[in-house]
Amino acid sequence: MKTNETPLPEILWSNTHSSIVSRQQYRQDKLELPDYMTYKYIQKIANSSIKTHRMESYVTTALCSLGLTASVIPNVADGYTNDKEADILISTAGSMLALEVKTAKYRGAILGEPIDDTIAGANGFDSLPRWLWVDSVKAWRAKERTHRQREQQLIGCVVLAPIGNWSDEHETVYGAIYLPANLRQHWNIDEAYNPYKRTRYNAFQCPRRYMRTIADLVAEVNEYAA
Repeated sequence: MKTNETPLPEILWSNTHSSIVSRQQYRQDKLELPDYMTYKYIQKIANSSIKTHRMESYVTTALCSLGLTASVIPNVADGYTNDKEADILISTAGSMLALEVKTAKYRGAILGEPIDDTIAGANGFDSLPRWLWVDSVKAWRAKERTHRQREQQLIGCVVLAPIGNWSDEHETVYGAIYLPANLRQHWNIDEAYNPYKRTRYNAFQCPRRYMRTIADLVAEVNEYAA
């Protein structure tokens, strides 16, 4: 997965944009939003999340190429950070599954080279980071609650991390690691820091031994369909 990949299939490409709540709706909702959530800030979020949403669409494309029925959830900047959905929905014969996507840009989040030539390093890499961030504890639990209310299951998180030997100062090439939620009892909770909001919070962190491959994700989804 490169930052300058060729265009995605039209069915996915049409979804790689961010919509923003209207000014009228924002004025109606303002009393329920945090003080820092100005309309200008929401616009900034929408603009900066276009690339992130495109990465989510790349993951969706990879999953579809491996035989899953996956769709990326449209990205809407409305300020309701406590009621977020995950990023991808996967349909099976009997279940609707949800999947979160994160991009690892922090120091130490480097992958070795893919074991084979499958898309997104589906069968793994010859080395993995010591740990990867999953999500803030508050956000992950909110997503679990949201999808449970919709009779969907949040099955885990796909983290896109740089493949070190394939990246340089001009281009980053990403591989995908799956962090299954059925191993959440083994995730660590550690302090994280948001430099934009200048806030500290607790976040889930997955140790290396509990990381899985995209092939493992496909096998897990197929078990739901069986």
